[in-house]
Amino acid sequence: IVRVILNNHKGMSDAYKLLSDFHHSLVHFEKYAILKDSLLTESKFREIMELQTMYETEKKEKLIVQKDKQIRQQIFIFSAITILISSVLVILFFLYRTREIRKRYKLENELNQSTQKALINQTNPHFIFNALNSVNLFILKNDKISSNHFLTNFTDLIRKVLDNSQFQFITLYDEIETTKAYIELEKARFANRFCYEIVIADNLQLMDYHIPALMLQPFVENSIWHGFSTLEGEGKIRIEALRKTPDTVMIIIEDNGIGRKKAEEIRTRNGKTKKSYGTKLVEERLLLYNRLNKADLRFEYQDIYDETRICRGTKVCIFLPVNINKQR
Repeated sequence: IVRVILNNHKGMSDAYKLLSDFHHSLVHFEKYAILKDSLLTESKFREIMELQTMYETEKKEKLIVQKDKQIRQQIFIFSAITILISSVLVILFFLYRTREIRKRYKLENELNQSTQKALINQTNPHFIFNALNSVNLFILKNDKISSNHFLTNFTDLIRKVLDNSQFQFITLYDEIETTKAYIELEKARFANRFCYEIVIADNLQLMDYHIPALMLQPFVENSIWHGFSTLEGEGKIRIEALRKTPDTVMIIIEDNGIGRKKAEEIRTRNGKTKKSYGTKLVEERLLLYNRLNKADLRFEYQDIYDETRICRGTKVCIFLPVNINKQR
């Protein structure tokens, strides 16, 4: 519309000029000039605004590109750090697991060696020699029934020991049966100088619980060989199995022997100052098992005194976790 008006004023100015009406021609020319300047100013303003818009747009695009570049760099740095930390953690975990596996393997190997030592201790030549001597004595006395009974118990004990030695853990039933066979053999060898009883609590199913193989015999052996060595009168051994707590089974081995202190004095006089090898092996095996499984399998000694503070025997309490590893 503005351009139409602009063209009209230019046309009118030219027309009046041809008619020699210079006054009106000048009036329309001036209006033409004013409108033309106005259009030029508006066009330049628009052009400037367009340029400014383009500049701002380009500036924003550059800023967006720069921000995007920074974000990409930050993501790259974060990813690199994450990968590095993850790699370090994986390596540390691998080293830790490797160390734990080696440690466990070492403990299992030591436990196996300790079990083999316990087997050797129960079948040592000294014990076998004494047993065969007893058989020979029965034969010399022409006591065929006793010699046959003794040989039967001896072979039964050796078979049980060899069978149980294949496993780190056996049922409480098998362990007590093996211990019973050993006591019967020693009872015959010592001419019935002692008696024994085994008491099982009514709420205890021996087949449901497990114990390290060849564990009870060393304590019974101490009672017979050391507790009854100089005892006047008949020796007595009592083995009791009961449920101490919901999480613990307790085995009690009690005798009426001369006591640990007096037995130690006799060993010292005889030049034997070393601790019982069998119980030392038990301690070693329990320590290894506890370290291997973070368990609390243990035993403790108690001296039994009468009202005059004279020692009248020894009690061993063995504590077995009910969830002990069943490595049959």
